[in-house]
Amino acid sequence: MSGERAIASPWILSALGFQTRLVFAAVLGPYFLISAVRKIGGNTLSMGPDVAGTFLSFGAFYSFAPARLSAVSGDPAMLPIGVLIAVHGLVLAEGLLPVLLVIGFATRLAAIGLIGLVIITSAIDIFSHGAPLEVVGGLFDASPYDQILDLRLLWIMLLTVPAALGGGWLSIDGVLGTLGRRRRAEGPAG
Repeated sequence: MSGERAIASPWILSALGFQTRLVFAAVLGPYFLISAVRKIGGNTLSMGPDVAGTFLSFGAFYSFAPARLSAVSGDPAMLPIGVLIAVHGLVLAEGLLPVLLVIGFATRLAAIGLIGLVIITSAIDIFSHGAPLEVVGGLFDASPYDQILDLRLLWIMLLTVPAALGGGWLSIDGVLGTLGRRRRAEGPAG
């Protein structure tokens, strides 16, 4: 060897991106999608009654803004516009970003958005819902089963692969990238 460092081939990196998206689809995709559907009003999975003027159920506001909801005596209509926008955005992110990640469209953006969503919802669980210490858990302890710190750190690590590598060749991003390179290689038409 001439001292050069071996770098993984593009094929291997692409396969890793696809494999990570497949694992996400199998393990975390259903969790995020069911969680989002439960926050949308008018379906059998909805958490609580529909909230007038929105497409959300009461459960969406309880999940994402419990302290603010308590401050207005449980009436989502009385929440400030910023909180309403934030809750709608979080529900949309919870339902849309997993789909984008799995199909490999805007993969890096979807993965980064999901990392942010995991961090935000973890903070809400700990600080607003007051998750007990045994649920929050601790890093570097004897229990790998803590529902917030250990588990969600693993989720974030899984999401760092598509955030760093993108969707790979077996994705909509990969197909669009290939088409774009072909078009540039052909040069301007006419």
